[in-house]
Amino acid sequence: MSDHYTIEQPAIGGELQTRIDNGQTWADGLAIVTPSDRTQASAGVSRIKGMIGQVVDLFAASKTAANTAHKAICAAEKKLAEPLQEAVKRASQKILAYDAAESAKAAKEAARRQADADADAARLRAKLEREAAHLKTPELRAERLEQAAAVEAPIVQVAAVVPTVKGESTRSVWKAELTDKMALIAAAAGANGAAAASLLAFSGTDASRFASATRGQVAVPGVRFYEEKQLAHRSAR
Repeated sequence: MSDHYTIEQPAIGGELQTRIDNGQTWADGLAIVTPSDRTQASAGVSRIKGMIGQVVDLFAASKTAANTAHKAICAAEKKLAEPLQEAVKRASQKILAYDAAESAKAAKEAARRQADADADAARLRAKLEREAAHLKTPELRAERLEQAAAVEAPIVQVAAVVPTVKGESTRSVWKAELTDKMALIAAAAGANGAAAASLLAFSGTDASRFASATRGQVAVPGVRFYEEKQLAHRSAR
C-alpha cells in the first residue's frame, strides 16, 4: 500500500488556464507611469482576483466533500479510541499509585534501618570514648578518640519492590501554571528578571487587535504600533 495520497485536481478549462498564465505575464510586465496606467492596473488586479475566485469555486465541491469525509473519519476514530485512552489513563494512574506506595514503604523502611545504624554507630563511638578515658597515656587516648571520631553509620538504601516491565518506562514531566500575572510582570521588570521575562509571551495577533481598536493612540512600553497600508480590490468576474 502506498504511503502517499493524491488529490485529483478538477479539470481546468483551457480558457481559464490561459487567463491564469496571462495574468502572471501581465503582473510581471506591469509598469505604472501615468494616472491612466494606475487605473488600468487596479482594474487588472480586480480581474485577477475574479480569476482567484473562479479557482476557489473550482475546488469548493472537492473541499467540502473531503472535509465532510475527514470529519466522519475523525468522529469514528474518536468514538473507538476515547474509551481505550480513558482505560489506559485509569490503569496507568493505578500503576503509578502502586509505585508511589511502594516507594513510600521503601523510604520508611530505609529511615528505620538508618536510625538503627545511626544508633549503633553512636553506641560504638561512646564505647570507644569511654575506653579512651581509661587509657593511661595521652597517645593511646588520642588514638582511641580518633577511632571514635571515625565511626560513621553506613548509608542505608532500600529498593522499592517495583517490577521492571519490558516496553514500559516512567518519566517525570514538569509543568507550569500562571497564578499571578502581575507578579510575573513585576519579576520580569526586576534586575534579575531574565527567567521571568522569558515566560511573558507576546501575541502579535492580540497586540494588532489592540492597535486596531485604539488606532495606535495608546502607548505601551516595549511595543511599537504602526500603520501599514494594504490595497484591497473587489473581484471582477
